Amino acid sequence: HDERLDRAVALKLLHGDAADGSQPLQQWLQEARATSRLAHPHIVPVFDAELIDGLACLAFELVDGGTLAALLRSRGRLPARDAVELMLGVVDGLRAAHAQGIVHRDLKPSNILVDAGGRARVMDFGIAARLDGGGAPSDRDPLAGCIVGTPGYLSPEAAAAAAPSAQMDVFAAGLVLGELLAGERLLPERDARAAVRRVRDDDLLLPEDADADDRLRAIVQRAIARDPADRYDSAASLRDAL
Repeated sequence: HDERLDRAVALKLLHGDAADGSQPLQQWLQEARATSRLAHPHIVPVFDAELIDGLACLAFELVDGGTLAALLRSRGRLPARDAVELMLGVVDGLRAAHAQGIVHRDLKPSNILVDAGGRARVMDFGIAARLDGGGAPSDRDPLAGCIVGTPGYLSPEAAAAAAPSAQMDVFAAGLVLGELLAGERLLPERDARAAVRRVRDDDLLLPEDADADDRLRAIVQRAIARDPADRYDSAASLRDAL
């Protein structure tokens, strides 16, 4: 309960040595606060990022609903129309974030909530990166040079610790859409190093038994193209295709 504003919030705590007040931690909190300006129907806003009792903490809007990961576990793969309608909201949220120079960097089913009305909402911009006005990474990124994200949803560039770009989120969105259509992860390796190697070296494919016609299959494959030059150049382009 946020006593200052008298509202319920969801909290995410960063475990570890967060109480030292180090410059990287303070910079991370400052970057996380920068995402609080995102306001979109398909984004769960960050209300605050601060130290509480020595723990770095993000405060989000409390959403009545479960994650897309939980929905997949309970229902299995979704019909193509349902999958596309959910992802239209997700990609539109990404488009809005990118328009404000913010790249999510960790899009995956467990970071997408489905509210009580069935609306998909992207959450957890805690490791988001900011781009400058020309689309280049901010020189203040506390995670510069690191592999950032979750193995199994990383783009090839992210797996190579490249500078953040909006196309990294496009790749992750393609993987999530493919998972909704197939009912299984397109990159199922549980070993993190194996997953990183494979996404860098191999072309990923939507399984043959996925619920997708030729047009939808082509959209997924273009979204998860290993070479960014072959991929949709933006979330807006992917949304238009869907």
